Amino acid sequence: ELNKENEILKIESNTDPLTKLHNRRGIENYIKYYYDTQKNFSVILCDIDDFKNINDKYGHKCGDVILKEVARIIKSNTYKSGYVCRWGGEEILTLLPEIDGHKAKEIAEKIRLEINNRQFTYKNEIIHVTITTGIAFNNNKTSVDATIEKADANLYKGKSSGKNIVVY
Repeated sequence: ELNKENEILKIESNTDPLTKLHNRRGIENYIKYYYDTQKNFSVILCDIDDFKNINDKYGHKCGDVILKEVARIIKSNTYKSGYVCRWGGEEILTLLPEIDGHKAKEIAEKIRLEINNRQFTYKNEIIHVTITTGIAFNNNKTSVDATIEKADANLYKGKSSGKNIVVY
């Protein structure tokens, strides 16, 4: 029984309670595994555009609903071998093992379009939601931190160039 309880605690400690995605701790083990075994991978870092405005205008409960639905869309568009986590706030990181940056960009663009074209509703209000995405590819020539920093830098390039874009 103790082993069963420990397993439940392990799952809970690696899972974001709101989105049910991995949390940062949960995905770091997967990233480390692919890096340590010298397997290539891509990282997609998504951020919901103007999320603070959504929370301010419609309330945090609405923000939670939007975040959960965006997380579901990202997860449903990620290959079965991919891992998705709530990286922080309204940022969602996807790890795509053995997927190059160009294929990752295709996946991210499909996700961006689905979210952009979706009518999110909350209390009979239609809310337009967009995401900006930064991508980086790791072929084991750079560190994991450098790869995530590159995805983050690409994300901010997209934010500063008008949002609702994928940058690789």
